[in-house]
Amino acid sequence: MIVVTEPIIWGDEHVPVNTGLLETVARAFPDEPVSFHAEAGHLERVRALMDPVDRARVDFQTISPPPRSAPFAKRFAHDLALMGRLLDLAAGSHLILASSFPSLITALKVQALKIRGARARALDVHIVLHGNLAALWSWRSRNPLTRMTDMRSAMSLPSRLPVRYFVMEPPIRDELLATLPKLPPDAVRLLPHPVSTAEAATVVLDGASLEMGEPIRIGFMGAASREKGFLSFLEIARRAARPGVEFHAIGKLAPDLAGADLEAGMAALTTRPATGKLDRAKYVQRLSRMHYVCMPYSGGHYRYSPSGVLADALALARPILAFDLPIFRDLFDRFGEAGHLCRDEEEMIAVIRDGLNDPARHNAQATAMAAARAPRLAGQLKDTLRGALKGGPKAERMTGTHARPSGPPRFSVVIPAYQRADRLVATIRSVQAQSYPAHEIIVVDDGSTDGTEALVKKLAASDGRVRFVWQSNAGVATARNRGIRMATGDWIALLDSDDTWLPDKLENARALIGRADDIDFVHSRCVHDFEVDTGASSPFPLTAEQKCEPLTLLDGWHIKTSSVILRRSLLERLGGLFPTDLRTCEDYELFWRAVISARRIAFSAEPDTVIGNLPTSLSRANDRVVSRMLDNVRAMTLVIRWLGDQPGPLQDQSLLILKRRRYWAARLALTRAARDGSFVEALRTLLRDGHGLTRGEVGRAVVSAGRGIVRGEKPLGL
Repeated sequence: MIVVTEPIIWGDEHVPVNTGLLETVARAFPDEPVSFHAEAGHLERVRALMDPVDRARVDFQTISPPPRSAPFAKRFAHDLALMGRLLDLAAGSHLILASSFPSLITALKVQALKIRGARARALDVHIVLHGNLAALWSWRSRNPLTRMTDMRSAMSLPSRLPVRYFVMEPPIRDELLATLPKLPPDAVRLLPHPVSTAEAATVVLDGASLEMGEPIRIGFMGAASREKGFLSFLEIARRAARPGVEFHAIGKLAPDLAGADLEAGMAALTTRPATGKLDRAKYVQRLSRMHYVCMPYSGGHYRYSPSGVLADALALARPILAFDLPIFRDLFDRFGEAGHLCRDEEEMIAVIRDGLNDPARHNAQATAMAAARAPRLAGQLKDTLRGALKGGPKAERMTGTHARPSGPPRFSVVIPAYQRADRLVATIRSVQAQSYPAHEIIVVDDGSTDGTEALVKKLAASDGRVRFVWQSNAGVATARNRGIRMATGDWIALLDSDDTWLPDKLENARALIGRADDIDFVHSRCVHDFEVDTGASSPFPLTAEQKCEPLTLLDGWHIKTSSVILRRSLLERLGGLFPTDLRTCEDYELFWRAVISARRIAFSAEPDTVIGNLPTSLSRANDRVVSRMLDNVRAMTLVIRWLGDQPGPLQDQSLLILKRRRYWAARLALTRAARDGSFVEALRTLLRDGHGLTRGEVGRAVVSAGRGIVRGEKPLGL
């Protein structure tokens, strides 16, 4: 029997998502019994909303969850007993937790220790991660006892029973793997936020109604709280109010705003927040009358947490007005314009004033929302769930358009850009001038204010391969990751905005790829921009053969980002893209994982990549040398932890190389920090959790660095 439990929620919270999940389970496994265990009020609401055919297949059982405010010890005692019963009930099948809490995950893993001999228990456990996942990126107590009971510790505990985590949006998966590098990539899978079949069947307001003289209705849905940006919504409503536009707050005023002076903004609302909780049926009925759902969420809680309001908007195919956060950005990248993504309040106000009057555009946005909804309905989601539970194809795909598996290589060129308008045109034109044409050129603007957008769009007007996307400033790793997810080619070619390619770059790569079917990673010889003009040549310390050896590439700085081309399937096997918590060295962290995982590496000895030497380049900024050296230590630690779950012929040798390099990198960082007057700060950083060195290793590095200082060593950096 497949056992599904909602072990935390009381009443009507999470009813639509759990309804969609149960419908999906019932359809994914039509020949296997299913039971659902939840608090009585929640259980009855889910039962009432479910499709009748699916409902008939589910055995509903009542449990009594403790209050969420209960201390860890009290919850743990309850959860330990509950997990024991449910693991036994799911004997030979699967246990699915529809939500989680640190005590639940800990209790589950403790119960897994009791599995002995032939005693039958669940085959595996799958845990759906909701908003409490945000705790992984928030402040963490320094109290070791408190840390032992938090979400990070619970998820990091080993388990004798396979435990897998479902995240509901693709960007969350990358962040989770980067934050908890000890988690095997296969343990984190994407299960798109389920949508209730019944609610999705609600009559959809036709976009043509915008032509019928009705006002444009903009709704703020759910709890009106600070966390969800209700204050921003009030400010937007106050300043964007005009005839023909209405603002509605459909939900209850949250306790964190009780007593606040909100009248200036409230005066602009056609519908004010309710004083009590809104019945779900009324909520859906009012949502069905909205033309747009407004989500001015900040980058705190919702940056890497799923949104129930987004699922509601998808269920009824309501276009959204949202700030540019990863979960919204990913939806637009994969399904097209599903509303309007705005950088801030000012841009959203401008959009509402001037950009919502096109019925055809609104209709197209609603169509995009309907397309994004389809994979979240039980009819399609059942295949994703079945594959995840049975160990088949993983749900994670970087884009909604699958690359062709064979034929001539299709190179998607990804260019992150930030304040590079003076160089970017030359970079793009060097791609346009390739003798073997690129499939597409994706430019991700990381919040530039120097006219980058206008320049790229001008180039795109005459070349349909050029795709431009803007995002709030989030760093080069996030920009590259976004471009990779947008890509539709079977090869990803990386190019930095201050570098260029010589005309045969892609032709050289095509020729190399054609020599063997198992080539996954291609890189090439680089020259500096001043060498192109003078005819000088950089030293070439390794042979072409050595440049194809994974262990050699691990033991030095032999890869330049703008020379790298990776097979798309290799990136998918890695489980995570560029780590977004590193300011620098994020490229090497991914490249080290890639060369270890690649079936074969190819190298072009013909110089075809030109490295720009700009005084403002991040990799050459003298004021950040020590932080860059410390990032190098952390990058190696991330790969070392990842290697622990990657058994293979290269594992032991790779670990030896990286651990040796990490120690030496820490030693050089301390030496340079002493020279720059930041020794104590660097030492504290190395001792923090995450850099991976033992106190003994740090102590030896301190002693060795001291000797180097006495000898007058002056490390320049990476």
